[in-house]
Amino acid sequence: HLEQLLSSVASSLTRMISASNCYIFSVDDKRNLLYGVASDQRGDAIRKVEIKLNENTLAPLAVRERRPLAVENAPQDPRVSKKWIETFKSRSLLAVPLIIKERVIGVVLLDETRYFRQFTPEEIEKVGALANQVAVAIENATLYQAVTKHMERLQTLSSAIVNIQEEERRRIAQELHDEAGQA
Repeated sequence: HLEQLLSSVASSLTRMISASNCYIFSVDDKRNLLYGVASDQRGDAIRKVEIKLNENTLAPLAVRERRPLAVENAPQDPRVSKKWIETFKSRSLLAVPLIIKERVIGVVLLDETRYFRQFTPEEIEKVGALANQVAVAIENATLYQAVTKHMERLQTLSSAIVNIQEEERRRIAQELHDEAGQA
């Protein structure tokens, strides 16, 4: 299930590089924004966050540039909004795009709130490699949910067809019974 997968990924990434928090955003192409879908700790808070893709802030830039972006001093960096700093108390951030089949489907945002931190090239590489696997897992989970939904719909339609056929048979049987009785 997608929600469980995303929550597990956020927790794993946080532990893997000893960050304070991990947030996962999905791309909504229709509304041209990123929306929060999961977090290791603040699931409800992040689900209220929406970031326009045309902003020049860290997550949208990672989507547009299709590469990881790190910020050592978030309060001083113009790519991090003041609202984000006030809400999440970030000191350092690492944004990594989730890319599958040449399409960016989201962003993983690792957040350090305890101290200013420079993410090492090894950490960035690890998160990038895992982000590629996460993108595939998200795609698979999304496809699985779609198939499950379609199968449920198919079962509903099949049941409806069977019910209609049975009702038609009953109607015909009643008509034949009434005609035979009259004859």
